[in-house]
Amino acid sequence: YLLEIQTKLKARNTVDYFKDLATEIVLAILVIIVLFFLIRYMNKLFRYLKVRLIKSNSEYLGGVKFRNYEFLSKERLIAVLSTALNVLKWILILLSIYLALPILFSIFPGTEDIARTLFSLVLAPVRRIATGLINYLPNMITIAVIVLAMRYFVRFIKFLSEEVKNGALVIPGFYPDWAYPTYQILRFVLYAFGFIMIF
Repeated sequence: YLLEIQTKLKARNTVDYFKDLATEIVLAILVIIVLFFLIRYMNKLFRYLKVRLIKSNSEYLGGVKFRNYEFLSKERLIAVLSTALNVLKWILILLSIYLALPILFSIFPGTEDIARTLFSLVLAPVRRIATGLINYLPNMITIAVIVLAMRYFVRFIKFLSEEVKNGALVIPGFYPDWAYPTYQILRFVLYAFGFIMIF
């Protein structure tokens, strides 16, 4: 009876093993198929975006200019944006493959340790970045307050300089022609002071 029970259990374990293996293989194939279609449609999406970018005549693609100097013409801007789209596409594809590998490895019991290692390589930096951002949030609020205060204070100084320049505000011993240069100097000093406060 003992031998018979052992034989039956061994046969049953063998059947269960092959059933589990078949299930694992099917799941792995499904993951690969999903990854394949994800990459395929990602390529289609970025190809569509590039076509739309090239055909676009939007005012936002009129080049980058500062006064009379053109930093980037419309053609160069389109080329730069196309390159950026390509880089973003490959980053997303590689990230998808990297995230799919741990899922594949976690399906099979023998490779679960590899899956945990790969997941930890992704999750550990994300956790550190999130913790750093949360810890730095009070400093970010302080910086935002300083920037806003400096911005509106500079606007107020500009308003005063325009009033002096137009003759609406008269300061004894201060000529209207001095208004704009004084504003430029004060603006530089205020922004420098703001940067020092932020630092």
